[in-house]
Amino acid sequence: ACTRVDQVDMPQTEAIRAQRASIDSLQAQLDLAQLDLGRIRDLYGEGAVSQQALDRQLTEVEQLQSELASAQATLARLEATQTADLENATAQVSTAEAGLRLSQVESGVTSAERNLALAEARLALSVVKAPTEGQILDIYLEPGESVAEQRLLSMGNTDEMVVVAEVYETDVGLVEPGQSAQIISRNGAFEQTLTGTVEQVGLQIFKNDILDDDPAANADARVVEVSIAVDQDEVIDELTNLQVDVLIDVDEG
Repeated sequence: ACTRVDQVDMPQTEAIRAQRASIDSLQAQLDLAQLDLGRIRDLYGEGAVSQQALDRQLTEVEQLQSELASAQATLARLEATQTADLENATAQVSTAEAGLRLSQVESGVTSAERNLALAEARLALSVVKAPTEGQILDIYLEPGESVAEQRLLSMGNTDEMVVVAEVYETDVGLVEPGQSAQIISRNGAFEQTLTGTVEQVGLQIFKNDILDDDPAANADARVVEVSIAVDQDEVIDELTNLQVDVLIDVDEG
C-alpha cells in the first residue's frame, strides 16, 4: 500500500526539483540581464550606446521575466498536482488497509462461526433426548464414564401406572377386560388397598416368574399376564417393579 504513495510521490518530486532548478537558472539570468540593463542605461545617458542597444537589453529583461513567471506558474501547478495526487493515493491506501482489516475480521468471524457450528454439532451428539415425556427410573452410568453400547438409564410414563398380574393358565378363562381388581402391597410399601380395572388379558403363556409366599405353591406353574390400570396412580408412581397381590372380581362382566 505504501508503494502506491511512493509511486505517486517520487516522479513528481523529481519534476518539482528540476523545475525549481530551472527557476533558479532563469532568476540568475534575469539578475545578470538587469545589471547589464542598468549599465547600458548609464552609458546611454552619456551617449556612449545607441537606443537600439538599450531596447535590445530591455527586451531581453522582459523575455526573462516572462519565462521566469511562466516557470513559477508551472512549479505551482506541479506542487498542487503532487498534493492532490498524494492525498488521493493516501486515501486509496487507507481504503485498502481498511478493506484488508475488514477481510481479516470477516475471515475470523467465518472461522469462529465454523468452530461454533462444529461445537454445537458435537454437543448435539452428546445430548440424550427421550422420545417421550416420562420419569427417570434408574441411571446406569456415572458422570464422566464413557458411553459404549450399554444402557444409559431407564425411564417410564408414571402418569398411568399399570399392574401386571400373573394369572394361572387354569384360571385365566375367568378373567375379562373391564373387571375390577384390588391391589395390595406385599411388603407394606403402601397401606391402602388400591383399585383398578382389567385392561388386557395376555395371549401367551409363560413360566411363573414371581415367587409366591405360599410354600405349597407350584413354582413351575404356567401363567398368563393380565394388565390392570390402577386408579390411584399417585400412590405408586415411584414404586415401579413393586410386587403386589391382586384380587380380580371374576364375577363381573
